[in-house]
Amino acid sequence: MSVARYTLRASPAVGIGGMYATAEGLGEPVRTAALDPSLVDQQNWAMIPGSIPEDKYRVCLYNSENNFSSGWTPLGETIVPDQPLVLTDDYNRHIVWYLKKFDAPDGVANAYTLTAADPGIIGATFYAATNEQGLVVVKAIPVIPDIDPSIIPYWVLERH
Repeated sequence: MSVARYTLRASPAVGIGGMYATAEGLGEPVRTAALDPSLVDQQNWAMIPGSIPEDKYRVCLYNSENNFSSGWTPLGETIVPDQPLVLTDDYNRHIVWYLKKFDAPDGVANAYTLTAADPGIIGATFYAATNEQGLVVVKAIPVIPDIDPSIIPYWVLERH
């Protein structure tokens, strides 16, 4: 299977160059860090098809063995807003995300939202986002008409 490799820049960008999703190891929270050649093995991700329809994916660490087994999962048993996401090799625990092109209010190219395919609650959409500590978390955004797009967390996918 040929799978594309991406870096995921959290947006809107913070600081010069932005901050990128970075793996710290199995069971550890996924954090953000500046793009760094020494972190290349921790900052490359693959979007692995999660199920049909085609816009559902698992976010998995890209590795040279092409097994893509390490993916984003909740810290606990279920997705809880504002709790960090961690890396796991348990495929059945990987969160399946909708990956959708996003018309970013600041005009950024290659902007996408990652929303949990099964948020477990009605009235909110769970977005992959970051918090003030630089951890990748899930943010619950109310489902309301004409929502201000500036509050929607998104990611810039840069293919490598």
